[in-house]
Amino acid sequence: KLCPAGGRGGGGNAEIARRKNKLKTSVLGYAPYDVQDYNLWTLCRHPNYFGEWGCWVGLVVSSFASIQDLRHSGCEIWRVVFVCVVLLMIPRLFYDCLVHWTGAGPAEHFSLKKRPSYAKYQKQTRCFFPMGVPFIDHHRDAGWPHAGQLS
Repeated sequence: KLCPAGGRGGGGNAEIARRKNKLKTSVLGYAPYDVQDYNLWTLCRHPNYFGEWGCWVGLVVSSFASIQDLRHSGCEIWRVVFVCVVLLMIPRLFYDCLVHWTGAGPAEHFSLKKRPSYAKYQKQTRCFFPMGVPFIDHHRDAGWPHAGQLS
């Protein structure tokens, strides 16, 4: 006899609870999340944050075309330089926000508490950028962020 949940009658609830518990403690990039649908999480631990950061970088890059119009409209050079400096700071601001303040740092702190195997995943996978970027700390430390960094 089949249950509404799709399993056989009897021990179906125990099997569902076991699978649900296994999924709660699983880590993206490892079984059962190591299939084609989750490939982004084998390149970096937070591809969604990287995509959001990429949108902000795209907005900054597209705004540089308007800076030429600003200069040709008779605006003083120091104002144009100021706008350029502010625009160049936006990607760094959003990187810090997404990695340290609101995004990856707190998410990893709690993922590490809930999933002990997450430390192994941290050692093997970059945190933010899906490719190696020189002079960038990819936070491949097991246990990142350390408890003292999140208060």
